[in-house]
Amino acid sequence: MEIRRFFVNPQDFDGENVVIYGEEFIHAVKVLRQKTGYTIIFSTGDGYDYYAEITKIDKNELTARFIKKEFAEATPAKKLTLYQGSLKGGKNDFVAQKAVELGVTRLVFFDSKNVVEKKISVERINKIAVEAMKQCGRADSIKIEFLPFEKVIESAKTENSLMFYEGECDNKLSGLQLENCEQASVIVGSEGGFDTTEVELAKNNNIKTVSLGKRILRAETASVVAVALVADKIGGLE
Repeated sequence: MEIRRFFVNPQDFDGENVVIYGEEFIHAVKVLRQKTGYTIIFSTGDGYDYYAEITKIDKNELTARFIKKEFAEATPAKKLTLYQGSLKGGKNDFVAQKAVELGVTRLVFFDSKNVVEKKISVERINKIAVEAMKQCGRADSIKIEFLPFEKVIESAKTENSLMFYEGECDNKLSGLQLENCEQASVIVGSEGGFDTTEVELAKNNNIKTVSLGKRILRAETASVVAVALVADKIGGLE
């Protein structure tokens, strides 16, 4: 039987027992039909898998007794941030899911001049991210945010940041040295790409613009490709 994975708040684990409630409880009992005596894995966001045996199921919560903990091998070894221009038609959900699978540790959606989707639900995207965490076996945490473009530049300028820009002709990722980086950031625009003033702002703040090649990619495709390439470059896919 497959051992199911759940995420809990650190304060809900006292070192001996963990209490699961809320949506995770509903998913465990009503959907996955977990019962007393079953073994589960729970994560507190610290990169470890905690094994426990369910000892009690009440109306609104379950209790499980801690057995052992192991470091989750799927936990990213490098810090990777994705700054993503907000996308239309539910594509932010797709980006969040794939970002988690590829090892992104911070996901920032942003509003810029060419962004159409001006409002997003951070709570909704966080739920999608948690489900993706479970699916790919991660036991760490990912921070989801929504910022204006100027704040993105302010944050990204202190990191090894790459802006994947459709107007860039010279700089290729293959020519950049990132192998020894412990962290990196990827900036990808929305469907309309970046305004030239935004590109200049990025360059003036020590952010490199990089090409993804001659083919015109959909924004969500560009996001996945850029993250995968940079993650591989810094050793984040090992």
